[in-house]
Amino acid sequence: MWEPYGSRREHHGVQLYGALKIDRADAAARLNQYKRNYEFFNAPVALFIAIDRRLGPGQWADLGGYIHALMYLARGHGLDTCAQESWARLHGIVGPFVNMPPEQMLFCAVAIGYGDRAHPANSFRSPRAAPEEFCRYFGFE
Repeated sequence: MWEPYGSRREHHGVQLYGALKIDRADAAARLNQYKRNYEFFNAPVALFIAIDRRLGPGQWADLGGYIHALMYLARGHGLDTCAQESWARLHGIVGPFVNMPPEQMLFCAVAIGYGDRAHPANSFRSPRAAPEEFCRYFGFE
């Protein structure tokens, strides 16, 4: 990732692994934490979200809105969610497992359950960039 996105992503990782007390040099512990993605962080329900391969960025944006609405509605029912793009890398395994038609592209998974508020991974909030750092308004004075 280019700047400033690379350093923001790096900072988030430092915070997460710091909260988990996993040293940067501890490759085994870092890998074990990463593998928790593929256990849906112990959530009892997971959804695989796919989109027709022929669709493009406009529809990907629509799908992002749909996923956001799904997660927001779940929260309204007292459920927590975690969108997991990491699953897209495993399309060759997930597709056949769920009998996904070949014209569908695995976009992500969404874990659904009750979050563990006491878990160290939930003990921090990543910083947010100020709007002027990422948002530009064109055509307005």
